Amino acid sequence: MFLMDPLKVNPELIESVLVHIVKGEHSWPREGTILIFLPGLAEIQAVHNYLTDNALFSPRTGNFVLVPLHSTLTNEEQSMVFQKVKAPKRKIVLSTNIAETSVTIDDCVFVIDCGHMKEKRFDSNRNMESLELVWVSRANALQRKGRAGRVMSGVAIHLFTPPFQS
Repeated sequence: MFLMDPLKVNPELIESVLVHIVKGEHSWPREGTILIFLPGLAEIQAVHNYLTDNALFSPRTGNFVLVPLHSTLTNEEQSMVFQKVKAPKRKIVLSTNIAETSVTIDDCVFVIDCGHMKEKRFDSNRNMESLELVWVSRANALQRKGRAGRVMSGVAIHLFTPPFQS
């Protein structure tokens, strides 16, 4: 683990956490939506592609529905997040920080927080704005944690340690 780059999203680590949620020996709920916070669209697409190619999590198995959530989706595309899936299917939402405050997913039971987000920054040397990858603040992490457990007890898993938080 210590060889991982803390500034990059690791799909293999996300997969391991998902396997533990779905198959692990624990007392956590065995149903409900899993919300994964990712920094941006590129990371959402990378994790979506990785899970689509996975034997357990691929939507082709009929057990999981992968739903992206970010600001460039249309209202119709975003509404897929609120659609219920029938058991034994489970929904996995891959989201930017839009799900922190703008959206409430009622059936969300698990949150996996990668600990990053993209933030607009102004570069006065180049006189332009850019999106920079930054660590989430404690307030962001707490807000993300609060997304789980609206309808039953929830679990938040943070994929970072406190020293990395701003």
